[in-house]
Amino acid sequence: MAETVETRGDERIIAALEQNWQAEMEGSATYRALAEREKDTHRKEVLLKLAEAETRHAERWERRLHELGAATPAYQGAPGGEANSLANRVGGPESALRRVEMGERKHIAEYSRQLTDLDDAPSAQILRDVIADERSHSKALKGLIASTPIGTRDARTQLDRLLKRESHRGGGRLHPHHPLLLHEWVRRRGGGRGHLADRPLCRRRGQVADHGALLVEQRPGDDRRGRP
Repeated sequence: MAETVETRGDERIIAALEQNWQAEMEGSATYRALAEREKDTHRKEVLLKLAEAETRHAERWERRLHELGAATPAYQGAPGGEANSLANRVGGPESALRRVEMGERKHIAEYSRQLTDLDDAPSAQILRDVIADERSHSKALKGLIASTPIGTRDARTQLDRLLKRESHRGGGRLHPHHPLLLHEWVRRRGGGRGHLADRPLCRRRGQVADHGALLVEQRPGDDRRGRP
């Protein structure tokens, strides 16, 4: 019975480590694909270093799997990882980096859970090391996102930055008919009639009320709270 319990425990650990290996291999493929598209030398170098780090993580999981008597898994992801997903191709470089950074945070959460769930000291040490690396990856990605060239930023990010700048210039207030409050901006990005640009503008006690991507007009006594 003891051998059966031990065997089952090893199988559970192996299954978790195989998933970790898959995730790291996919992360490496994603970073390499994004690096291939990057024209800026510095940004390309950062992405390639992140890819190399993910490969090292996968190698550590592979070694631990071998120690547990398991074979090297077969990679099941796409050659370009998540870089070629529909969402990343449509959203552009900045959106792709945001999704990858979110993936890093999900990995951190999953690895942190495994620290308490997996009763395996060697794997726990790898997890602690990888969590620290993933946190640095998240920080590096945030730096790349912040330095994304203006021409490749998504429309929402550019609008948020402009609204923040204009609000600061106006002492925290924006005129209710300020052109940056949506009409001209979104229309220039391709919005037509019935598009977001045609929704009402907003202001409540001098502050811009932002409900997701929709700005609506709110006056004192108005209880619509975000409805168009």
